[in-house]
Parts: sequence; structure tokens; C-alpha cells
Amino acid sequence: VVSLGKNSPFEEKKREYETKLRQYRGRQRSDAREYTFNRQTLLEEAFRRFAPMPVGELLGAMRLKFQNEEGIDAGGVKRDFVSAVANELFDPNKLLFKYSDVDNLTFQPSVHSGIQEDHLAFFKFAGRLCGLAMYWEIPVSVHMTRSMYKLMVGDPLTLADLEAVDIQLYNSLKYIMECDDVTDVFVGTTFTTTREFFGGSEQVDLVPGGKNIMLTNENKTIFVNASAIDRMYM
Repeated sequence: VVSLGKNSPFEEKKREYETKLRQYRGRQRSDAREYTFNRQTLLEEAFRRFAPMPVGELLGAMRLKFQNEEGIDAGGVKRDFVSAVANELFDPNKLLFKYSDVDNLTFQPSVHSGIQEDHLAFFKFAGRLCGLAMYWEIPVSVHMTRSMYKLMVGDPLTLADLEAVDIQLYNSLKYIMECDDVTDVFVGTTFTTTREFFGGSEQVDLVPGGKNIMLTNENKTIFVNASAIDRMYM
């Protein structure tokens, strides 16, 4: 664990991290466990083996192999493994993650991830995979949206963070903040939101009793913040 605060210079945090990484590796057992994977079922096998594995064992010495492939794991097989698993795990067709609304470079959790069995466990596994890549010093070509990074470090979310998550809602909420009289434009709007699911939708309150609270010029800031935070957390 890096003890320096998040506002400390990056180079100082990097040096501390590398020092503690070397110290941790020096305490690990030298006999390596060997794991063989089938490329055709790689994600499922990696999840089944590594998701429940104790951290000490996961970070211990190991050799990886692919079935029916010659290869010595001097780092190359591990790089291939991390890249291949990440490509599958973050594939939008898996419905766990989706591209942000402003580019095809950054990812965020998909609102439809709930239909995927064990989706929360897969999200935890995604964190494990990224952590393992850091431990093995393997670059991963996966980048999250700014709101996801802020959630990870406990920074408060703002309306600006919503743009990459849901640009349509961002523009709507921004218009509400700039509107002189929301009661004239957003007639009948309450503190609720509609969540879309495969095969249906449901209306939920943004705040307790939201369906009974009308949007007004006085409470529009609360409405905008609640709407933005609800969308970025969901």
C-alpha cells in the first residue's frame, strides 16, 4: 500500500510503489505453480481459477501455459494472457462494460451488466486482472472514464464527469442549470428517473419521496446533482 497522499507528486508515489513491490516480491516463495489455459475458454477458466484465489497465492510465483502451444513464460506468455483476458472481459458484447459516450477509448460499466450471471464477481475480477498486470509490470490497454477513477479514489463526482457516461443526459441537465425558468419548460417533472432494462423499464426516486417533489427553480441544483450521481453510480 502506498502511504503517500493522492495529491503527492506522481514520481514520489511511483518510487514508493516500486520499492514496496520489490520488497514484497523478495518475500515470495521461489517454487512456481503452473497453470495451463485453453484459449477457447480463456475468460471462463481465468475467472474460475483466479477470482477466488487468495491474494498471497495469486501474487506468488507462477508459470502460465496455453494448451498445445510451445512457450517459455519469461514474461511473454503472461503478457499474452493478460491481453487476451482483458480483450474478452472488456468486450462490449459481453455486456459487462461499454465504451463511453464520447469515444471508443474509455470504458464504464454497462447498465445491462445485471443480466450477466455473476456480474459483480466479474467486476471484482477485472480489478484483480488490472492489479495482477501492475504486479507483473504488464501494460494493459484498458482505460476507464474519469468518473470511474474518481469513484475508485473517493473523489466527489460532478456534472462535468457525466459527459463521458451519458452525453444526452449531460446536455439535458446542463440545460436545466442554464434555464431561467424550469417550471415553464419542464412542466410536471419530478425527482424521478427511468431505468431501462431488457424487456422493460422502471421509474425510481432520485431522493426519498421523489415522485412527490416537483422540479422548481429553487431545487433544480439538487435535482441535477441527484440525476448525475444516480446515472454515474448505476
